[in-house]
Amino acid sequence: MSKPLAKHHGRAAAALFVLGLGTAGLAIYQWYELHLVESGERVACALSATVNCETVWMSPFAQSLHQSLGMPVAALGLLWGLVATACAGWLLLRAVRAQPVRDFVGATRVTAAVGVLATAGFALASYSAGALCLTCLCTYVLVLAYAVVATVALPRPVFPRAAEWWTALGLPAVVALLAYAVLLIPGRTAPPPSLLAHVSAKPGGLEAFLAQATPSERQALSDNLALWRINSAPSPLPPPRTLLGEATAPVKLVEWTDIRCGHCKHFNEVVEGLRAVLPPGSLSVEVRNLPLDGLCNPFIPQTATGVSCDGALALICLEKAPDFWQLRDKLFAAQNTLTREKILDIATSSLSISRPALESCMASADTMARLQEDIRYVMVYRPTGTPTVTVNGKLAPASGPFLYVLAMTAGNPDARALAALPPPASHR
Repeated sequence: MSKPLAKHHGRAAAALFVLGLGTAGLAIYQWYELHLVESGERVACALSATVNCETVWMSPFAQSLHQSLGMPVAALGLLWGLVATACAGWLLLRAVRAQPVRDFVGATRVTAAVGVLATAGFALASYSAGALCLTCLCTYVLVLAYAVVATVALPRPVFPRAAEWWTALGLPAVVALLAYAVLLIPGRTAPPPSLLAHVSAKPGGLEAFLAQATPSERQALSDNLALWRINSAPSPLPPPRTLLGEATAPVKLVEWTDIRCGHCKHFNEVVEGLRAVLPPGSLSVEVRNLPLDGLCNPFIPQTATGVSCDGALALICLEKAPDFWQLRDKLFAAQNTLTREKILDIATSSLSISRPALESCMASADTMARLQEDIRYVMVYRPTGTPTVTVNGKLAPASGPFLYVLAMTAGNPDARALAALPPPASHR
């Protein structure tokens, strides 16, 4: 028969409760810091290019996990902390009341085991990202301490007996499901319904995508493909300056953006979502700058505040930074509140470049020359606004479905699967 906890075991239960609560509190702080990162602010844990929580939180692994589960990694730390606190709290309550506790000892140890496995996985992902997150390291210490106390300081045997497994597994599972459901509310921002919501790179994915499209969506795809097919590409094209993906990709996207352009921000998010699901090596992305401000763009008659020019110059100076794409995302995220000062803060937030070096680069004639190169390049296509997009050198719509179709057909607008589309409007 299960026995109540001895006095020293009660102290162990109290220690576990405090450790679980500490983990949950630290996760809340991390989630707040992540919110600052996504808003373009500098965070306290970004000490250098290597000791930088931002690099870990914005890594492909962390972003993929966020997309899959609907909440960031920090929320997962909070989830585990809540489960650990609940199991330890229940154990402590029964200890105080001198009630049997064996089932709840098992629940605490199961929670500890899950925490250790998760810690190992996250630590490996952090190592792969080439950065150290100090707050994550503190979380690992708390989780491992919880596991040590649960294993060593609570009554033996270590593993639950046969009848104890129901509570040992059931209590953490129920608390985890309830906590997950609650944390989804702040953790997930529901995207608007989109034709790209369920795209897949698996065999039959393109056919399924076309089948679920509405008649008007299929007509738009057909019309866009027909226009792109007859467009011509200037020759020779300038070599890419900032490239995401493989140079040999069959679909080569070039986009000209203004950092304050809302449509550009949305298109950037669409492209990022597509790259996460498309076959590896199928799409490359090159970014160029088209600030809509006469202060730096000779083809724009009116002058504005200069913020778009400062954003373009800063991005050019960041092109060699290892976290260029993440910093660009941060600038887009903060586009409604950008000033020159905020651009400088965001661009130097990861410490990939110092502020004096960035200011010197932005003021240099070479940087301005590269910006003018971007502007002259896009003028070949007679742009009507931003974003201006080309695919394989030919003017193209800034359309996620269009890019998905081309990437899935290796850039072939006449692929067999596209026979399901209606004739283009001009051919009917």
